[in-house]
Amino acid sequence: MNFLKKPELRQWLYVFLVFALLILFYKFLDYLPWIFEGIAFIFKILRPFVIGFVIAFILYRPAVKIELLLSRADNKFLCKNARILSIIYIYASFLIILGLVLSLAIPRLYLSLKDLITKLPGYYESTMNFINSKIDSDGKLFGFDISDIRANLKLEQFFRTDKMLDYLQGIYKVGSAVVDFMLAMVISMYMLASRESLRKVCRNILSLFLPEHRIQGIKNYTDRICNIFYDYIFSQLLDALVVSIMAGIVFSILGVPYSILLAILMGLCNLIPYFGAIIGGSVVMVITFLSGKRITALIVAAAIIIIQQIDGNIIQPRIVSNKMGLKPLYVLLAITVGGGLFGFVGILFGVPAMAVLRMLLREILAQRQGRKKREN
Repeated sequence: MNFLKKPELRQWLYVFLVFALLILFYKFLDYLPWIFEGIAFIFKILRPFVIGFVIAFILYRPAVKIELLLSRADNKFLCKNARILSIIYIYASFLIILGLVLSLAIPRLYLSLKDLITKLPGYYESTMNFINSKIDSDGKLFGFDISDIRANLKLEQFFRTDKMLDYLQGIYKVGSAVVDFMLAMVISMYMLASRESLRKVCRNILSLFLPEHRIQGIKNYTDRICNIFYDYIFSQLLDALVVSIMAGIVFSILGVPYSILLAILMGLCNLIPYFGAIIGGSVVMVITFLSGKRITALIVAAAIIIIQQIDGNIIQPRIVSNKMGLKPLYVLLAITVGGGLFGFVGILFGVPAMAVLRMLLREILAQRQGRKKREN
């Protein structure tokens, strides 16, 4: 291997390796759709376990805190059964809160959706009349040819009889999702109750391939990654709840139709960084405008801007407090790549994934710089 010590040969070897890696990456992109299909198939089979893991992940910290409080109690029964009692308390509270929210919100949401669907043909007709009134003699709207859009924008397509099979499949998927959620609840309870044994199993599997110091390093990184995702999820959910409450109060005062439904939509859209507020606000303004309340729509637009300013300058700095530490350009990159690869889920979790990638890259660079300093 003495020939590798020659600078010219090493330089050509590096060039060869770079080209080889580029070719491998190109071939990897060819198989990328198949890889994603395989991952999606595995997730579909293990969907109850994936959902159960997410539920257990969300409820882990509250369960640990309550278990710690019960273990310090003077009562022997509470100390002995602290874990089981904490899990029962957390899940009972979770189900009670979920039940209250559904019982209070679902009836109003149902009535709002029913009324909105009933009035959609009227909104459609008024929109088409407005478009037709603005079309010139050449069939163009403000200089743009919209013939293809008009041909495809037919409300009757959504109510054709040949789509009944799709509607029945949708009902089946809803029932399947309910069953998966019930299974996931049970699985998550087992995960929380036997978390030490699950950690031990993972550690034993890793010990077959890695030395102890590597396993400890993986554990440290896993804890930090979990903290990043946990802080992001809870801060975003809390921020979305606050925005929904503020929007619901303002919309009710202004007499906006479907105020509860649109307020919830505003909160959900607020989970998407940067673009979510624009999407949610635009939908609210359009629905208010189509309902015939033109002046109210303008007032709602101003109210939404005020709500977003309060959220961005007062609420988010206190709740989210920029925990991800990402610049806006990286956030937009995370949303774009995440949405392109994994859809809506990728949009939601692209930001913490980018924060994890940033943390790992910083650690690698710090280790290499430290190694170079020691060598010098």
